[in-house]
Amino acid sequence: MKLSQKDYYEYLNTHLNLLFFAGYYTGILDEETEFEDFLKMSFQEKALCREAFLEDKDQLLDVYIADGSEIPKEQLSILRGFKQSINGQFVLLKCLSDHAVFKRVDNGKFYAVKTLSDSFEELNPEYPAILN
Repeated sequence: MKLSQKDYYEYLNTHLNLLFFAGYYTGILDEETEFEDFLKMSFQEKALCREAFLEDKDQLLDVYIADGSEIPKEQLSILRGFKQSINGQFVLLKCLSDHAVFKRVDNGKFYAVKTLSDSFEELNPEYPAILN
């Protein structure tokens, strides 16, 4: 199962704005960088902002939410969900009709995961597979 197109774009917009903030807040992006410039940056440059966010996600989320008095209600819900995100190395075990089954490598816990847009089978047709 994947998100509706509307929900997908809402998630994507929220996530990109958060990564832009994280890049600016941590000094990866300079003060002159506009959001439109950030959108044109390479995947690798955006990944640096993502890594900075993941290193201190709770604090960055708190600061971003506190500073973002104009954040729409729908986006606040998505941002709160980021606090519950789980990072690490996983094994993709099986793809079902509404989710995929992942097992975390370091602790053996299982997770049912929904995709954002493309199905897991389209993204990774062979499994089991190790993913980060």
